[in-house]
Amino acid sequence: MKARYPVDMQTHTTFSDGTFTPTEVVVMVAGSGLRLTSSTISWAMQ
Repeated sequence: MKARYPVDMQTHTTFSDGTFTPTEVVVMVAGSGLRLTSSTISWAMQ
């Protein structure tokens, strides 16, 4: 069954441990069919 409102609540950008810039993530999400997304910041404890 296809999700009625596809979401991704855990995207990562170069501000944390991701590969893509926030702008690149927005462009990818815009063309993906997702209805909602959020950016996750993962901080490494040292």
